[in-house]
Amino acid sequence: VNPDGELMGGSIVSTGHIYSVADGDVLDWVVRKFGSSREQILAHNYDVASSDMDRIGIGQPLCIIPNSCATHV
Repeated sequence: VNPDGELMGGSIVSTGHIYSVADGDVLDWVVRKFGSSREQILAHNYDVASSDMDRIGIGQPLCIIPNSCATHV
């Protein structure tokens, strides 16, 4: 409502799109699909970054900030 207002502790800030992990998804596929990078996905998803082997589960929400300048063929 007020983009210039001060954030309070505990505020939730949406910085990207939320993708719900589907059956068969792996982190590297999600990275390619959205033109992102492993580092960027892990930086915005602390629960994935803190797990062993960057595991993602079906239905898990991932914050995705795509690289709008990337081109994939």
